[in-house]
Amino acid sequence: MKATNSTQRQTMVCPYEAPPSDALRAFGVKAPAPPGYTGPDLTVCPGYTTSLPETIEVARAWGWAERGDLRAYCEPNDAVIDGVDIFAAAVAELQDFKCPTCTAERK
Repeated sequence: MKATNSTQRQTMVCPYEAPPSDALRAFGVKAPAPPGYTGPDLTVCPGYTTSLPETIEVARAWGWAERGDLRAYCEPNDAVIDGVDIFAAAVAELQDFKCPTCTAERK
């Protein structure tokens, strides 16, 4: 967030900022998406969702789960398992987006 000013963050639909003014909205207000992204419009900037404590905790748990040692990190309950499953699916989706030929080779 330090690399962008308040106005820039408002145009990227940053929830940490006040909603943009009508004058600013005239120039277009949209959450940024990677080049080639064709999915639904993003509703918030990625900086917000990636800095949520829940996201960080699940990402750490996923790393331990990938090494087969989740119990060394925490005592997994249903919420942790669900979070790790969702995160793993998102990682796979991102890998498919970034390298479609890699996906075809894996199948």
